[in-house]
Amino acid sequence: RKSVEFNDVEIREYSQCVGDNPSCSAGPPISLDWQYGHQSRRLSLDNYEAGRRNRMLEDNFEISEEKRVDLLLRLGYSFQDLLEAEVKKTKDQLLRQSSIGKLKDDEIQEMFQRIRLKYIIRMRSLTESKYR
Repeated sequence: RKSVEFNDVEIREYSQCVGDNPSCSAGPPISLDWQYGHQSRRLSLDNYEAGRRNRMLEDNFEISEEKRVDLLLRLGYSFQDLLEAEVKKTKDQLLRQSSIGKLKDDEIQEMFQRIRLKYIIRMRSLTESKYR
């Protein structure tokens, strides 16, 4: 009879970047980058699991669209980068839906127009607030 045991957990912190996950419901997707910090932490598996249970009860894992945009702008991405990511995500979502025959062409065009307009408004708002 074979068995596997785990004793320690190593925790690394990864950078975040614009993602490509079509399951993101609002705003541009966020992913973990390939780069991670050089410092890591080691915990016993029991200590890790005890802390994890508490975090899962407290944390809401959803990030609002506004927070996503703000985070990605602070990481150095441009509005154009975010627009392109959201358009790609929406295209992927539409491909999923069109493969099951749920959408019409005019609905698709309207969705992309709303996305573009949203970023135009955001860019103008940010620019105006800088010059006040």
